[in-house]
Amino acid sequence: MKIGLIAPDSLLKRFGVLQDFHLVLAHRVRENELYQSFYRERARLGDFVTLDNGAFELGHSIEDADLLDIAEMLKVNEVVIPDVMYETEATYTRVEAFLELVTERYGSIAKAPFQFMLVPQAESWEAWVEHYPDFVSRYKKNKFRIGVPKWLADARKVTASEELRFQGLGRISLLNHLDRSLVHHFLGLHNFEELRALRIVPGTDFITTLDTSAPFAAAAHNGHPTSNQIESQKTISRPENYFRLAASDFETKSVNHNVLSILAAARSTP
Repeated sequence: MKIGLIAPDSLLKRFGVLQDFHLVLAHRVRENELYQSFYRERARLGDFVTLDNGAFELGHSIEDADLLDIAEMLKVNEVVIPDVMYETEATYTRVEAFLELVTERYGSIAKAPFQFMLVPQAESWEAWVEHYPDFVSRYKKNKFRIGVPKWLADARKVTASEELRFQGLGRISLLNHLDRSLVHHFLGLHNFEELRALRIVPGTDFITTLDTSAPFAAAAHNGHPTSNQIESQKTISRPENYFRLAASDFETKSVNHNVLSILAAARSTP
């Protein structure tokens, strides 16, 4: 599994080069020249760059045309199709409108200069499981990658086996419901236990990538290095103004430890 590290601006050049997979936040490309130039260069050097649509970060996906304009400017490999968090029908509407624009602009979906990721949405864990097969069947001919939303991680408690009795593993309990003939991406990391679980659950090789800011967010939460290690935190959220924090706002030893722990765990997954 490859990890896309979502680092704050002050640590981008140091840690953004450790992997050749990246999830880029579309709205930040528009508002930050350093961010834009860094990922344009990573794409030029041959890294795999996925452009996110902003739904999780902003609460809504950015406009379709703007998303495609940014994708063309950066020369990304993949674009996350606009979705609407927790809303199935609204997501279908956004998907259809976006794909219509793609067809108008490039002649067909297949002729677009990048591939696409589809993010199914629903109001609950159970509803997501119910609607997922329809999302997949509607667009399977396009061979889109499938993004699994982060909110599903804490939407259901896992109690099926002793090994998986951790909090925040709702996405792990989804695995038997997913189409393993399609490539999947985990959007965000709820906690380190998700990555640990992926190591002990067989047959997860169809989940090929995961993006996360957790190694940095965990190290910025307080001034006590021993509690800033990612393994000890059940839920990891970003501090306010995360991307604008200075390097000195992060406990250096914990950042290094957390990044190495994440990358090591990812290498031990299929």
